[in-house]
Amino acid sequence: IELALKALVLNEIVQRGVLPSSSYNDDMSRVAGAALSAAGKQLLDDSSNFPKPLLAGSSAMAGMVAEYVASLVETNENSFEFKGLEDAERRCKDVDDNRLLYLVQLLQNEEEETHIQLLHIAEGYYLRAASFQPDSPQMWKKALDVTVAARSPHGGEEPLEASYPLDNLIRIAEAKGNMKRVSDLSLRLAESWLSPKSAQHPFATLFVTPFLPSLQPSIRDAKQAIQKCDIAHLDDDGELWYKLLKLRIEINHEEITVQELAEEKLSAANNRGVGKNVPELSSYRNINLNYDHAEQSSSANERKS
Repeated sequence: IELALKALVLNEIVQRGVLPSSSYNDDMSRVAGAALSAAGKQLLDDSSNFPKPLLAGSSAMAGMVAEYVASLVETNENSFEFKGLEDAERRCKDVDDNRLLYLVQLLQNEEEETHIQLLHIAEGYYLRAASFQPDSPQMWKKALDVTVAARSPHGGEEPLEASYPLDNLIRIAEAKGNMKRVSDLSLRLAESWLSPKSAQHPFATLFVTPFLPSLQPSIRDAKQAIQKCDIAHLDDDGELWYKLLKLRIEINHEEITVQELAEEKLSAANNRGVGKNVPELSSYRNINLNYDHAEQSSSANERKS
C-alpha cells in the first residue's frame, strides 16, 4: 500500500507537467521534491502542447492507481505514516493547492484514507480522462463504474451523478447503431435522473466537481431517457424495470403538476387578497423522487380514493 500511495501522488504531479527527479536517494525524497515543484501548478489541459491521447492516458492511469489504492485500503489493516513531507505540505498550504495538499496528507496519514474517498478520486481522474477523449467508451465506462461504487456501494438505484457517464455511453452506442446497449443504458439513465443528489464530500469538490456538470433530479430528462429505450431489445427483467420506471415517472410528473397548479391558484388568491394568511405551499413542498414500488402503489391507491 505504501508504494501504491506514492504512485498516486506522483501520478498527480506528472499531470501538472512536472517529472520527478531521479537524483534523490529514496522514493520519499523523490515524492517530496516533486510535490514542492508541482505545488501551485495547474493540471495540464487542452491549451498545453501535450497530445490529448497522452493527457487522457496519464489521467486514466492515475484513476487506475487510485482505484487500486482504494481496494488495498479497504482490506489493509496495517497503519502507516510517511515522514519527510512537511515542507511539501507547507508549500501546498502557502499556494492554496488543496488538491495536492489532500494527497500529501493522505501519505502522512493525516486524513482518513477511506475506500469511498479514494473511489471519488478515481472518479475524478476517469472523468478528466474522458474529457480529453469523449468518444472513448472505455473512459466513460470506468468513470461510471467508480461513480456507482462510490455512491451506491451496496447496490440499489443508479445515483444521479451516474447520468453524466451514462448519457455519453448512450451517445456513443447510438453512433455505432447498437440499439440493445442504448436500451439497456437508457433504463439506468432514467433511474439516475429520478435519484436525489448525493451528499457532497468536501474533497470531492477538488477531484470530481471540476469535471462533472451541475446536476439536479429531472423528470423531463428521465422521460427523454426512457423514450430512447426500445422494449423489443429488453429481456423479461428489463421489461419489468421499464414498466416500473414509466410508472415512477408518471407519478412524479403528476404530483409536480398538481403542486404547480395549487401554487398558481394560491398565488392568484393572494393577489386578490383572499389567501393572505395562508402559508405558501412551497413551505410544505417535499417531493421525494425516489419512490419504491410500495410507495408508488400507496400513492396510486390514495389518488383513486
